[in-house]
Amino acid sequence: MKLSVIIPVYKVEAYLRKCVESVLGEAGVEMEVILVDDCSPDGSGAICRHFAESDARVKYLRRNENGGLSAARNTGLEAAIGDYVTFVDSDDYVAPGTFVENMAVIEANPEIDILEYPMYVYYGGRRAEKYVPKSDTSCGATAFDCWVSRKGYYRCYSCNKIFKRNLWEGIRFPERRYYEDIFTIPKVVEKAALMECSGKGIYYYCDRVGSISNTGSEKVLFDFVSAELELWERLRKSSCFSTLSSDEFYLTVCNWQADLLCKGGEMLLPYYRVKLKPILSGPFPLALKVKAVLCNMFGKNYCRVLASYLKIRI
Repeated sequence: MKLSVIIPVYKVEAYLRKCVESVLGEAGVEMEVILVDDCSPDGSGAICRHFAESDARVKYLRRNENGGLSAARNTGLEAAIGDYVTFVDSDDYVAPGTFVENMAVIEANPEIDILEYPMYVYYGGRRAEKYVPKSDTSCGATAFDCWVSRKGYYRCYSCNKIFKRNLWEGIRFPERRYYEDIFTIPKVVEKAALMECSGKGIYYYCDRVGSISNTGSEKVLFDFVSAELELWERLRKSSCFSTLSSDEFYLTVCNWQADLLCKGGEMLLPYYRVKLKPILSGPFPLALKVKAVLCNMFGKNYCRVLASYLKIRI
């Protein structure tokens, strides 16, 4: 079974060698490593060429114009020939044995369509968090329902998952949009018959200062709220997405909608009345309970009221 590892490359010469070397160190896996240079203006292209010339497993592709992360990933998907595909961002890296151990799981269980494995997230040196996915088959028979049941939608990462490549037929990342994973991964999970979780290996995700997730422009916030709204509507079709989970999700997105309004953006979230009693009696933070009360009190104007408060506080 061949694994295609797609690595988009743009202005990462300080991190690229560590990333690619961590992948090529997986000597026990039949793989192709696709380096997609998105017209990087620094020395990243030369590093890509070096790896392609010194290791037959590496393919170097240079795009004709800069198109962003999604476009680079899509270019990699078009070129991939592996039975399975995974994504690694060029400023991240994987722990030794990650692909060897997880491809062994897949080879022993070829019915698996998606295998999700642990991720260690570094938040710009401030703090770190390890995420270990856990399988949950208590609700529903489909991969999507099981994913919803374990709240996998809060971790819509593409990079800590190995996919059967045929799942991507007809699906591509949205170009020129931020938070492309939130727009895309739920669609892929919906096509899967079986999604499993593994405790093997680690994907090291580096959320660096200056990254998209650390900026708050109107465009970034617009795309985030749009992606979350699309995801919320998709989740609500699943019988495993409880009313309480829906309320919690909605109230969380209200914060981002308020931030978007503060930047002069438009109101995207529809009004949705949450059920107070389950939230007030549930194991939720006080802040969420207060938001639930205010949401029902102010109705469709809640996010605007919250935005006004944030402007005063700033």
